[in-house]
Amino acid sequence: MLMILMMLMILMLTPLKKYLPCSLAVLAGLGTSPALSAETTFTLATPRGATIEVISDKPNGAGQFPVVILASGTSYDARQPLQLELAKQLQQQGFAVLRFNWAYQVAAKGGQPSADRQAEIEDMQTVLHYARQQSWADQRHIIAAGKSLGSIIAWRVFAADPALESAILLTPACRNPPGLEVQYPRVSNETRPSLWLLGDKDPVCATHELYSYLGQQASPARISVVDGNHILATEDKQPAAAETLALAARIATRFAASVTGH
Repeated sequence: MLMILMMLMILMLTPLKKYLPCSLAVLAGLGTSPALSAETTFTLATPRGATIEVISDKPNGAGQFPVVILASGTSYDARQPLQLELAKQLQQQGFAVLRFNWAYQVAAKGGQPSADRQAEIEDMQTVLHYARQQSWADQRHIIAAGKSLGSIIAWRVFAADPALESAILLTPACRNPPGLEVQYPRVSNETRPSLWLLGDKDPVCATHELYSYLGQQASPARISVVDGNHILATEDKQPAAAETLALAARIATRFAASVTGH
């Protein structure tokens, strides 16, 4: 007992700074994320000769990483807040993310998508082809994702490619015309998982219309509704709140993790 008391007295008299660096080092190691590489930007040429811009966000290391290919909206490009927040959270979860800008966005400011969407389908398939050539990509776990226009193209690429694992459709376009049946065809035949995420006040997609349409899907789709309009802002002409974007990204990231088992 005397020995224990003497040791306690020694510790009490020893300057705190002797132990502080060690304590700080231990605390610094708590809750740290896996090492993440900085984003890299490059271009790809499509089969028709157009140029698309790709932004790659992935963890450090050789892989293999599950991959999310994230398509932009009509004017909501790959550097907009929701795309950035989702890429960040997915990367922290161990996913590689390839977000990209359409060829018409790269070619000219104020450009418009093709009338039949075939150019945009080719753009996304070009990014998918690139992913399938990378040694760091886990070919078993590739997810097609997109916002607004990007959700339409992601669905069509997903529906046509049985090797894709799932789809994440952010702020889908439900307005009639052309209607959900035209924008997102063959829903009733689909058995793979999909997430549809939208704002409760989205003028482009009424939640009851989406619920009704997706009720036809062979395997129930997952629908998540958060606050906000088509950019998840609660007021017109205002940006979306950071907490709303974080919540939307968290929902999508958890879905991606659940379907890939990552």
